[in-house]
Amino acid sequence: MKKLAAIVIFLSVLNSCNNDKWAEYSEPDFSGNGDKVYLDKGDSVTVNVPEKHFNMFTNCQIFHDSLLYAYSLDDGRRLSLYNMNSGKFMYDITVDKNTSGVVRINNFTVVSKDSIFFSTSPKTGLVLVDSRGRKLDMWTDGDMAISPEMEPSLSEGYAFSIASYLENFQYDKGKNLIYSVLSPFSAYDELGAPEVRRHGIYNLSSRKWEKVMAPYEGVLKYKGESNVYFYDMHHPYQIVIDDLMYVTYPVDHRVYTYDMNTGKLLKEKDISPSCATRFDRPLDYSLTNDRELNQLRRSTAYYGPLYYHPDTRCFSRFYNLRQVEGREAERAIVIYDMDFNIVYEKIFKLNEISRIVPADDGIVVICTDPMDADRFALVKYKICWK
Repeated sequence: MKKLAAIVIFLSVLNSCNNDKWAEYSEPDFSGNGDKVYLDKGDSVTVNVPEKHFNMFTNCQIFHDSLLYAYSLDDGRRLSLYNMNSGKFMYDITVDKNTSGVVRINNFTVVSKDSIFFSTSPKTGLVLVDSRGRKLDMWTDGDMAISPEMEPSLSEGYAFSIASYLENFQYDKGKNLIYSVLSPFSAYDELGAPEVRRHGIYNLSSRKWEKVMAPYEGVLKYKGESNVYFYDMHHPYQIVIDDLMYVTYPVDHRVYTYDMNTGKLLKEKDISPSCATRFDRPLDYSLTNDRELNQLRRSTAYYGPLYYHPDTRCFSRFYNLRQVEGREAERAIVIYDMDFNIVYEKIFKLNEISRIVPADDGIVVICTDPMDADRFALVKYKICWK
């Protein structure tokens, strides 16, 4: 009985500490901005989509600031290529189901015009194809299995995220490595377990995982094991530059910087804009239902991925403000210098910039009309230092 009482007291104290830490991390600590850059809005380019194609995309990537690779889940195994300057459709890249075993593309990253990596379904592996969709190489489920010794929660299965506009895996050409965000069992990570390491380094040459590192920090670390947000809020964002990995989260005001060689967390910094608010509390998984989780998803303010713009040497991300009944939804664009000091912040109406794709020197907004399925528009916002 004494032992049981001690366990109850310990769990009570642990829960209290987690609540205190959650409150600390969920509260923004705005440190000011320098207003050192501006966004130069370019002319709109209208793009006509061919027949049996979509103008709403699950994911996009800009290559060499002139080519737009676009994919919709409804496309299955097809990736479409558009010329951003002329506004013309160029061609489709369709992955051969018979040679690759791919039923559907989940996500992709473009290395060159003739080298494109796909993460796929139902496989958890990777497929490398050329510009005609011909398979150049393939890493199977077996090649990419994670051992229980490396991360037990990923050894029984994992997935790359399929979240919209999420750069969840990145190719390092010099080292022939893939850097990826991993989720246990499936892309729909309902529980968001705090102890699971979620960032992997995969060697394409040896066909082995070199390292799996970095469990949750901040808000998600201290949310409590039985508490949840809507599943897509459990997915980390990451970007690797040289030997540093920068991790952010949809519901966290901070950026966490890791050493890629040691896997250790080097530092963390609150980079919230002036419009940021405290995050809503997660819900008890055993007591909640889908309707309540969906409502939490709609009402909670959240951040988009962290983007790096090499031509201007700065980072950016967006922040979707808490929705207020009777008001149009709003989104802030926040730009940082290399030390994550805010150098630009502006609030837009969400319908003006609802789809953002990062470019080397700024951002490109994809604009669509719900009444017109035959075209979309591209608007470039170039980041300029004052």
